[in-house]
Amino acid sequence: DFYDLKLGYNTTAVYFIGASHVAESVYPAEINRLLSEMGYENVTVYTIYVSQEGPLDRLVHLKKLIESRPSLVIYGIAEESLTQDSLNEDNILIVQDRLDVPDNIKQFYTSDELLLFETKNLWKMKRFLRNAATSLLATSIREDMYNYDYTSDPLSGPESRKHIAEMRYDAALIDDLRNSEKYTKYYNITDSSRTVKAFNYILDSLDKEGIDVAVVNVPINPLRSDIISQESRENFFEILNNTGYNWYDLEYSISEEYYFDGTHTTFEGALLLAPIWADIIAQELS
Repeated sequence: DFYDLKLGYNTTAVYFIGASHVAESVYPAEINRLLSEMGYENVTVYTIYVSQEGPLDRLVHLKKLIESRPSLVIYGIAEESLTQDSLNEDNILIVQDRLDVPDNIKQFYTSDELLLFETKNLWKMKRFLRNAATSLLATSIREDMYNYDYTSDPLSGPESRKHIAEMRYDAALIDDLRNSEKYTKYYNITDSSRTVKAFNYILDSLDKEGIDVAVVNVPINPLRSDIISQESRENFFEILNNTGYNWYDLEYSISEEYYFDGTHTTFEGALLLAPIWADIIAQELS
């Protein structure tokens, strides 16, 4: 288990948390290199994102995250993340044996969700068998396109992130976004929703434990950002302002050619963002 390594005890650990749009926009090796050049040699960046994660998913890992003692947690968030009023069942099932859900967070979950934490369902876990076998037996990147190696040459080769991004480029989705005048995306987020309450609880818990925390409105393809209504954006910004913590707006930080779909950056996009992330980390740690 990543948290059992307690990486924050031996180094200045910086965790990026959030969903996949956080993971794709953060390239730790490049950020670490830039931080070292800036005089932060003891700082190490980690992305501990979970695909399709919302605050309710992250909350069940909060106790272990705190125990691993990071110096800084950067929470990447978007409007849609705060409207996600349900648990990702797959993300719970796959780590169920290692979950440690304290009583003080059970207030955020329904009785059915609490049962999911405690009851092992082997029948439902059968859904992971195919992916597990594919990953184990893969002989080429096309058989297991998500099993890329960040330690290999990042700019070339069959296991590079650049190669993955090119393979996953969703041309149909991008074309749809380019014709986005036909609809507007509206997100209705309120302080009273359990998702926002869970989000604030995570931030406050980290702060109370002496862990610095910053919030980032994550980079999103401008083609997609442009269809989000101004009312939704103002509503979202109000939620972020109400947290009382530093937050940074990176939504429009890079242009559309650095995304391979509506929310995920290419490898080149992550490289462009690395100096921005390094500056945020330096500012928060100074």
